[in-house]
Amino acid sequence: GLARAVGPAVVAAVWGPLTTAIEAKSDRELQCTAAEVVAGLHVGSHAWAPSDTGVMSAKLSELLSATLPATEPGSVDFWAMGLRYMVCNRDPRRTPWLSKLAASLTSTAPDAKSSDISRGLKMQQALMMEYAWRGLPLAREVALGSNMHLGGTSKTVREEAGRGLVLIAKSLLPRQDGSAQSPSTATEISSWLLPLLPQLHTAYLAAPLDATTQAGLELKGKIEGVLYFLIHALRLGHGRAVGGVLPAALPLMLAVQDASDREFAQVGLVALQLASASVPHPAVAAALVTQAEAALSSESWRVRRAALTVAGELAHAAPLDAPLAARVHALVDPALGDVQIEVRQQASQVMAGLLRSAPPATLQAMLARAPKGRRRGKVAAPEASEQDRAGALVKRHAKVLAVAAAILSTPTELPEWMADAVTSLCALNDEDPLIRSSITKAVGEFRKSHEDMWPQVRMTWTEDQLRLVSESSGTQSYFS
Repeated sequence: GLARAVGPAVVAAVWGPLTTAIEAKSDRELQCTAAEVVAGLHVGSHAWAPSDTGVMSAKLSELLSATLPATEPGSVDFWAMGLRYMVCNRDPRRTPWLSKLAASLTSTAPDAKSSDISRGLKMQQALMMEYAWRGLPLAREVALGSNMHLGGTSKTVREEAGRGLVLIAKSLLPRQDGSAQSPSTATEISSWLLPLLPQLHTAYLAAPLDATTQAGLELKGKIEGVLYFLIHALRLGHGRAVGGVLPAALPLMLAVQDASDREFAQVGLVALQLASASVPHPAVAAALVTQAEAALSSESWRVRRAALTVAGELAHAAPLDAPLAARVHALVDPALGDVQIEVRQQASQVMAGLLRSAPPATLQAMLARAPKGRRRGKVAAPEASEQDRAGALVKRHAKVLAVAAAILSTPTELPEWMADAVTSLCALNDEDPLIRSSITKAVGEFRKSHEDMWPQVRMTWTEDQLRLVSESSGTQSYFS
């Protein structure tokens, strides 16, 4: 406001204190003030005569060219916000010098410092946020560099590059003008991402990342960078920009679940959950289900568990049509009898969600699997092998988990079958500790979810049923 009211004379008054404040790089308060003054001078100069505006732009270009590359990490956000204010609601063609400056702030040289690259990427993001589709020239100019930094050695650089590529993808989206010459959605992003995903997947399967080789670390960096790009795109609601590549990306997300680096695997899991919950089209959902079906045959139980996560997120995100819902149910049901306990537990949790919208016949089929109680004192046949006993335990546990899924599928209602379903689990005595643990957990979850309805339970259930529930769940608290 001061620059607009006073005019070019304000420059002489503030330039000395401004440069002094900028030189105090470690003083965050002065850096914040300096960024605000620079932004105010730029915006206010638009009310001046064109010749004065040009002079002001030249002075600011020289000042920022020296200031931004030397900004300390703690002050980067101040200058980024200043850049956003400078270009807010402005045509990028009026500030080509600022776009050129931002594009020069990152380097692809091998000896470039990660802090310098990260700072430059943040500055570019500030402009891309305000430019949106109008920043198409800048987006094309920095896309290649951001793509290269996506596989950098620094995790911070990889994440910033992924976030920046999301904004680039948004700029590259064609506007829906209805013309025949309009390219397909996110064509320019898909042109590099679609071929890259199977290459990374193949390379990962051929060379596990457990080896501490330089090639292994580079591969990990590239994979993690691509995953960060997808995570930020989906979190920021740009699913349309990346929806077409999700089926190609899912095998890579599933494969990294077995990585020994659990932090790296967690990045893949977050990407997988977001991808499954942000499906933009039924055809994409069907393709993800196909990938999940294939992953259930994996030797890794972590991959199989992640495939069930895909099914659960798909069913939770949006109602599925009947054929696809049947495929998801057929995918999850056999996993209740998986040899790995973690997979069985995940299958039970996902099945509980599926049963909420399943036909009554499907729910009744789950309840019918309730195992019969063992006769007290009966022991296993001596001729049964250890493998046979383990298999019988898995089958019995699968039946218990099926009933538990049915019970947990109605957390806010009390249907007529609930009493028989809950007490059928409570009545199971002399069970393996694994099965008893699942029963106790299911009954405890039932009591917590139906706490507000407990007076109705006391009025409608028999004393024997209430006793069985009390004995199976023990003393209840919110954290039980």
